Amino acid sequence: MQRKKGFLAAALAAALIIGLVIGFRVLRRTEVPEEGNRIRNGSFSEVNGSMPEDWETGMWVTSPGTSFFEVVTLEDGSKAALIENAGSNDARFEQTVSLSPGTFYRFSAKVMAEDCGDGIGANLSFLGTYGTSMDLHDTGGEFRDITLYVQTGADQREATAAIRLGGYGSENTGK
Repeated sequence: MQRKKGFLAAALAAALIIGLVIGFRVLRRTEVPEEGNRIRNGSFSEVNGSMPEDWETGMWVTSPGTSFFEVVTLEDGSKAALIENAGSNDARFEQTVSLSPGTFYRFSAKVMAEDCGDGIGANLSFLGTYGTSMDLHDTGGEFRDITLYVQTGADQREATAAIRLGGYGSENTGK
């Protein structure tokens, strides 16, 4: 119980990765962007236990106690997804989304990071690629906007979007 209270207090004081709303919208060069969001439950408001519905977790190091995941409630009543890497890891919430071939997309989120080490910090990415958004290591208790722009391949109809702490070959600690 003490671990849970400390974890929740730390999350509220300096939550981590990805809070409030994640946006994933279509961007076309010659058209007005489509309205709506490809990400399901991007606000993390739909929760089953302490985990967000429609999201999976993934991590490079699977040893117990290395990484912790949960949804926390912020002071304003909104929800945020929390990833804490107690040990060096690439840990993430992930979701496979349907896409249109040959289309530009914007994947964006509000992120708060705390005490992330020297590896890749809090970021957005797509699994199976090496491209990521800018990464954050410590935002001083403030949420910051980060964005990743991508274009799908000629035959690509889905991708797995990830909000993560760490990255390919660059594990990290922190929240």
